[in-house]
Amino acid sequence: MLNIHKFIIISLIANLFLLHMTFCGSAGIKNGNIRGLVLDNNRNGLPGVSVLLVKEGKPPIIRTTISNSKGEYYFNSAPIGKYSLGYSKLGFKSILVNKTNTGVETAFGNQVKTYVESGSSVRIPAITLRSLGAFGLAPVALKLIDQITGEPINKANVILGGQSGKNSQANGEFKLKITIPPTNENLKPFDLKISAPGFESLNDKLSIVPQQKNSFIISLDPITATIEGQIDFSAFPFANLDSITSISVSNIPSDLLDPKIDSTGRFSVKVPVSTENNIRKFDINIKTRGFEAIKVPNVTAPMAGAYTIIQPIRIVAVTTPVTGKVLSNRGSIPIPSGINQAFIKELGLTTSINAGTYLFQAIPIGINLTVEIIIMNNFGGIEKGSLDFLTTINSQGNFTLPTVITQPIKSLDNKQP
Repeated sequence: MLNIHKFIIISLIANLFLLHMTFCGSAGIKNGNIRGLVLDNNRNGLPGVSVLLVKEGKPPIIRTTISNSKGEYYFNSAPIGKYSLGYSKLGFKSILVNKTNTGVETAFGNQVKTYVESGSSVRIPAITLRSLGAFGLAPVALKLIDQITGEPINKANVILGGQSGKNSQANGEFKLKITIPPTNENLKPFDLKISAPGFESLNDKLSIVPQQKNSFIISLDPITATIEGQIDFSAFPFANLDSITSISVSNIPSDLLDPKIDSTGRFSVKVPVSTENNIRKFDINIKTRGFEAIKVPNVTAPMAGAYTIIQPIRIVAVTTPVTGKVLSNRGSIPIPSGINQAFIKELGLTTSINAGTYLFQAIPIGINLTVEIIIMNNFGGIEKGSLDFLTTINSQGNFTLPTVITQPIKSLDNKQP
C-alpha cells in the first residue's frame, strides 16, 4: 500500500511539472530587470555612483545609470543572459567590470556578475565602495567605445582637466595623468571633452580619484545616416505585407534603427556613418511572415545623408497547395458552369470549381487571406460564399480548407425552386 501511495505522489508531481512547462513555454521570452544598492564605508546608501552594466556577447551590450539619493540603482528591460557590473564614484575605489576587485565577495569571486532569466527580477547583493584619499597622482585610462556596436574608437581628441591625448592603443584606450593637489575640500569633477570622426562630440565631467588608476569606459553616440531600399511587394498587391514585415541590421539593437516601411515596400533604417578611416558595412535582414528570410549583405553606410540600395529586393513566398470543397445552400455540388470560380482577392488569384472542388497550387503561408466562391446551383441560380483562412505547412502536402456552403444571391433574375 505504501508503494502505491508513493507512485501516486510521483505521478502528481510529474503531471504538475509538465503542466508548468507547458504554460512557461507558451508565455514567450521576456526581458528582466536588475536592481541593487551601493553603500559607503558606514553602510549608508551612496548616491551618485556610476553603475556600468555589460552583457557578455559579441558585441557586448553596455548600459549605464547613476545611483539615487538612497544608493539604489535599476536597469529595466534587460535581455536574457550573463552580465558583469562595475561601480565608480569620485573619492571611492572603483569596482571594475571583468577585473579582480579585492574586497568584493560574491559567488563569482572578485567580480560582480549575475544572470538574467526570462521575466526575472534580479537583486544584486549590496556593494560597498571604499573611500579614498583626496590628493596625489591620478593615472587615467579612458576606453572609448561605440555606443551602438561596442567597437573600440581609436582615433579621437581627448581633453581631461587640461591634459590632452590623441593616440590610443589598439583597443581604444587613451591614457593620461592628472595631478591633484592636497585639499580639504571635496574634489570637483574634471571637465572632459572628446571629439572623434563619425561621432557626436562629448562634453561631460569626470570624477577622478588620486593615488589609484582611474579606468572608465566612455561610450560615444555615432552620427547616423540612412540606408534605404525597396522591397518588391508587387506580386501580392492586396496582402498588406508591410504590416507583417520586419527589418533588422546585424549588430545594431532594433530600438536604435528607427526602421520604417510603407505599403509600397519602401523602407529605411538608421545606421552609424562611415568615415575615411572606418568604412562601415552592415547586413540588412528582412523577414516577412510566410516568405523566405532575406539578407542583403555588406551594405556600405554613407558618410552622411542617405544611401539607396538600387536593386529592388524581391520576396519569395513559402507556399503550399490549398484545396477546398463547395456545396450549395441545399447541400448539392454546383452544376458544371464557367461561373463556378474561387477567388483569393488579396493575391489576385482565381481558379475554377469542378465537381464541387477547387485547388490553388501555391498559396503563401502565414498570411490572413479570404477565398470567395461563386457557383451556379442545380436550379440555375447564382450563389456566393466566402471563408477567411491562414495556411500552414503540414505533412499531408495540401492544406485543406473547410467546406464552403454558399447562399443564394437575392435578385429578381436569380432562379430558385
